[in-house]
Amino acid sequence: ASTLVKAERRAEAVRVIQEMRSRAIALPSANLYSQATELLLSQGEDYNVPPALAGVEPVAPPEIEVVEWIEQQPVRLSDLRG
Repeated sequence: ASTLVKAERRAEAVRVIQEMRSRAIALPSANLYSQATELLLSQGEDYNVPPALAGVEPVAPPEIEVVEWIEQQPVRLSDLRG
């Protein structure tokens, strides 16, 4: 994105930065999101929600598996969420 800005291709740079922000949410990566947002703001763009990208959806977190339960019945986190 920085290279595109230096090459005076600002519109493409902003598009790449927004894609980085979308991918950061899908990973999730707070560090990548922070860096991409700083780049976006340095280009004078407004702070807003990154656009949705096809094929870049957040992945559901894995289910936690407990090997041994102490004095309780086994339960899944998804059952507790309601």
